[in-house]
Amino acid sequence: MRFSKVLLAAAFGAALTVPALAKDLVVPSMDPMSGKELFVEKGCVACHSVNGIGGEIGPRLDSRYTLRNATNLFDFGARMWTHAESMIEVQKATIGGQIDLTGQQLADITAFAYDEKSQKTFTASDISEEVKKLINIANGY
Repeated sequence: MRFSKVLLAAAFGAALTVPALAKDLVVPSMDPMSGKELFVEKGCVACHSVNGIGGEIGPRLDSRYTLRNATNLFDFGARMWTHAESMIEVQKATIGGQIDLTGQQLADITAFAYDEKSQKTFTASDISEEVKKLINIANGY
Protein backbone atom coordinates (compact mmCIF):
# COMPACT_ATOMS: atom_id res chain seq x y z
CA MET A 1 0.00 0.00 0.00
CA ARG A 2 1.30 3.45 -0.84
CA PHE A 3 0.23 6.51 1.08
CA SER A 4 -1.55 9.09 -1.02
CA LYS A 5 -1.29 12.83 -0.45
CA VAL A 6 -4.82 12.75 0.96
CA LEU A 7 -3.96 10.02 3.48
CA LEU A 8 -0.75 11.79 4.44
CA ALA A 9 -2.60 15.06 4.96
CA ALA A 10 -5.10 13.28 7.20
CA ALA A 11 -2.36 11.45 9.11
CA PHE A 12 -0.21 14.51 9.68
CA GLY A 13 -2.98 17.07 10.02
CA ALA A 14 -1.78 19.34 7.22
CA ALA A 15 -2.21 19.66 3.51
CA LEU A 16 0.72 18.59 1.40
CA THR A 17 1.07 21.61 -0.81
CA VAL A 18 4.25 22.83 -2.41
CA PRO A 19 4.64 26.60 -2.78
CA ALA A 20 4.53 27.88 -6.33
CA LEU A 21 8.20 28.83 -6.13
CA ALA A 22 9.11 25.22 -5.41
CA LYS A 23 6.95 23.67 -8.15
CA ASP A 24 9.73 21.26 -9.16
CA LEU A 25 9.90 19.70 -5.69
CA VAL A 26 8.13 16.41 -5.18
CA VAL A 27 6.90 14.57 -2.12
CA PRO A 28 7.83 10.93 -2.66
CA SER A 29 5.23 8.23 -2.41
CA MET A 30 5.49 6.37 0.87
CA ASP A 31 5.28 2.58 1.00
CA PRO A 32 5.21 1.23 4.57
CA MET A 33 5.70 -2.40 3.49
CA SER A 34 8.84 -1.43 1.58
CA GLY A 35 9.82 0.53 4.70
CA LYS A 36 9.39 -2.61 6.78
CA GLU A 37 11.84 -4.47 4.54
CA LEU A 38 14.28 -1.54 4.55
CA PHE A 39 14.04 -1.27 8.36
CA VAL A 40 15.66 -4.71 8.52
CA GLU A 41 17.79 -4.62 5.35
CA LYS A 42 19.47 -1.29 6.16
CA GLY A 43 20.13 -2.28 9.77
CA CYS A 44 17.78 0.16 11.55
CA VAL A 45 16.46 -2.80 13.53
CA ALA A 46 19.90 -3.26 15.14
CA CYS A 47 19.20 -0.25 17.38
CA HIS A 48 15.43 0.32 17.11
CA SER A 49 12.54 -2.01 17.81
CA VAL A 50 8.99 -2.45 16.59
CA ASN A 51 6.67 -4.84 18.45
CA GLY A 52 9.51 -5.55 20.88
CA ILE A 53 11.60 -6.96 18.02
CA GLY A 54 14.98 -5.35 17.47
CA GLY A 55 17.54 -3.31 19.31
CA GLU A 56 17.17 -1.49 22.58
CA ILE A 57 19.65 1.39 22.36
CA GLY A 58 17.57 3.60 20.07
CA PRO A 59 14.00 4.80 20.52
CA ARG A 60 11.21 2.33 19.87
CA LEU A 61 9.56 2.99 16.54
CA ASP A 62 6.19 1.41 17.26
CA SER A 63 3.47 3.54 15.68
CA ARG A 64 1.78 4.00 19.07
CA TYR A 65 4.88 5.98 20.11
CA THR A 66 5.76 7.69 16.82
CA LEU A 67 2.18 8.87 16.20
CA ARG A 68 2.21 10.76 19.51
CA ASN A 69 4.85 13.04 18.05
CA ALA A 70 3.50 13.32 14.50
CA THR A 71 3.34 16.99 13.66
CA ASN A 72 4.58 17.02 10.11
CA LEU A 73 6.10 14.69 7.59
CA PHE A 74 9.67 15.85 8.12
CA ASP A 75 9.87 15.59 11.92
CA PHE A 76 11.02 11.97 11.71
CA GLY A 77 14.03 12.95 9.58
CA ALA A 78 14.70 15.99 11.74
CA ARG A 79 14.85 13.82 14.87
CA MET A 80 17.28 11.49 13.08
CA TRP A 81 19.44 14.47 12.09
CA THR A 82 19.58 15.65 15.70
CA HIS A 83 21.07 12.30 16.72
CA ALA A 84 23.13 11.75 13.56
CA GLU A 85 26.56 11.83 15.19
CA SER A 86 25.80 9.15 17.78
CA MET A 87 23.83 7.07 15.27
CA ILE A 88 26.73 7.08 12.82
CA GLU A 89 29.17 6.02 15.56
CA VAL A 90 26.98 3.03 16.43
CA GLN A 91 26.47 2.19 12.74
CA LYS A 92 30.23 2.13 12.16
CA ALA A 93 30.78 -0.08 15.20
CA THR A 94 27.90 -2.40 14.33
CA ILE A 95 27.76 -2.68 10.56
CA GLY A 96 31.12 -1.22 9.62
CA GLY A 97 29.89 2.03 8.12
CA GLN A 98 27.21 4.65 7.92
CA ILE A 99 23.77 3.61 6.65
CA ASP A 100 23.16 5.23 3.28
CA LEU A 101 19.53 6.05 2.48
CA THR A 102 17.94 7.62 -0.56
CA GLY A 103 15.07 10.05 -0.08
CA GLN A 104 12.65 7.35 -1.25
CA GLN A 105 14.03 4.84 1.25
CA LEU A 106 13.72 7.36 4.09
CA ALA A 107 10.13 8.09 3.00
CA ASP A 108 9.31 4.37 3.08
CA ILE A 109 10.96 3.80 6.48
CA THR A 110 9.10 6.84 7.82
CA ALA A 111 5.84 5.38 6.49
CA PHE A 112 6.58 2.11 8.30
CA ALA A 113 7.34 3.95 11.55
CA TYR A 114 3.91 5.60 11.44
CA ASP A 115 1.79 2.78 10.00
CA GLU A 116 0.18 0.49 12.54
CA LYS A 117 -1.16 -1.89 9.89
CA SER A 118 2.24 -2.70 8.39
CA GLN A 119 3.81 -2.92 11.85
CA LYS A 120 1.31 -5.61 12.84
CA THR A 121 2.90 -7.79 10.14
CA PHE A 122 6.41 -7.34 11.58
CA THR A 123 7.50 -10.47 13.43
CA ALA A 124 10.69 -12.17 14.58
CA SER A 125 10.61 -14.24 11.38
CA ASP A 126 11.47 -11.04 9.47
CA ILE A 127 14.91 -11.04 11.15
CA SER A 128 17.66 -13.22 9.68
CA GLU A 129 20.31 -14.85 11.85
CA GLU A 130 22.86 -12.36 10.46
CA VAL A 131 20.70 -9.41 11.49
CA LYS A 132 20.15 -10.96 14.93
CA LYS A 133 23.94 -10.90 15.37
CA LEU A 134 23.98 -7.19 14.49
CA ILE A 135 21.27 -6.54 17.07
CA ASN A 136 23.36 -8.31 19.69
CA ILE A 137 26.51 -6.38 18.75
CA ALA A 138 24.73 -3.01 18.80
CA ASN A 139 23.19 -3.74 22.17
CA GLY A 140 26.33 -5.11 23.78
CA TYR A 141 25.23 -8.74 24.09
